[in-house]
Amino acid sequence: MWLIPRRWPDTADNEVRLLRAACEDPGAADHAVTARWEKCVADFVGMPHAVAVNSGRLGMRLIIEHLNTGGGDEVIVPAYTLKDLLPLIQNTGARAVPADIDPNTLNVTADSVAARITPNTRAVVVLHAFGAPAPVDAIAALAKEKDIPVIEDCAHSLGATLNGRQTGSFGHASFFSFEPTKPVNTYGGGMVVTGDPELAQFVRDRVEKLPLDAATLVKKAATTQKEKLLTGTGLALPLLLLLAFPRGKALVSRAYRGAQTVPSGGARYHPAQARMGMARLGTLPGRLAARRRSAALLKSLLDPSVRVQELLPGAESTWYFFVVVLPKGAAAMRAPLLARHGVDVAIEEEIADECARILGRDDCPGVAGVYPNAAALPMFDDISGGEVRRVAAAVNRLVR
Repeated sequence: MWLIPRRWPDTADNEVRLLRAACEDPGAADHAVTARWEKCVADFVGMPHAVAVNSGRLGMRLIIEHLNTGGGDEVIVPAYTLKDLLPLIQNTGARAVPADIDPNTLNVTADSVAARITPNTRAVVVLHAFGAPAPVDAIAALAKEKDIPVIEDCAHSLGATLNGRQTGSFGHASFFSFEPTKPVNTYGGGMVVTGDPELAQFVRDRVEKLPLDAATLVKKAATTQKEKLLTGTGLALPLLLLLAFPRGKALVSRAYRGAQTVPSGGARYHPAQARMGMARLGTLPGRLAARRRSAALLKSLLDPSVRVQELLPGAESTWYFFVVVLPKGAAAMRAPLLARHGVDVAIEEEIADECARILGRDDCPGVAGVYPNAAALPMFDDISGGEVRRVAAAVNRLVR
């Protein structure tokens, strides 16, 4: 296709119809299926407990609630992450404190976390940014000395490993997301994974009595398929071009948020989603291997002035996003990449938010230097070698 999208969800052509039929079947509400899916994820990650939730954000909120954070407490978060996670901490009365990132790995470090620890620190949230493992082993060892729980944000990283160990297995607890573009797509939902049986039971008690919301799930799947159709046919190009300009960006963002179906926080993870999850978890190793080959090819072709997110020694990324730091502002390159070359990229808050600035801190130079120049180049399971070469050639022409 001429338009190379920044993302391409893993879906099947007849999935909406099958999902609708499954949700209408009275026997579809078989929560034993969800229990099997939970065990699959727990076994895959290498932890004893996993509980399916309606979203990754709900998973994080429940973990924070179980820690009984409140007024006077502090929770350390990455300075470069999703700003929507901050209220999950702040609504408990606790304060979110940003730890700066390494501008090469785009992840927090043990040193940046250590610099933020105070007697009031109640937890540390470690994001494996864009699927690349953070040094969570060193951070967990540091936190253990001070009896501080580590929460792993694995929204991007199901299948990523550090020294052969799955992300999500290092901390007190972790949460995963199954949105359409994530490594495993179940059209939303998430999972809390932990070694703490009390936390697992707390989460289960909160979600198991909730009602199912099949209609919202089917609508979300249909919306995802429509988005793929618009992108694949090139009809999304005018909307994507509008995103390159501030006024158009605001309009398109509002329209996109309105079109997206967000399952209610008061709904239970659907067994039909669990069936999808088990099928897609089975294909995950092969799909990640394909992404890693594509990422290696793209990295080898890019101009040396384009700095690709670095991986730690012993780390394997999911390459959920292929994030680079350009030698000049990413916003200026977005429109020509799209209009001249058909290459769609994400920039600024479409990648992650500069949470240090949002929290009123000016002492995180790592994220301040990265944020305006970062771009997420196209990366998805089925990207072809020819498309990878087109992306690299387009980026190289503009930076040179």
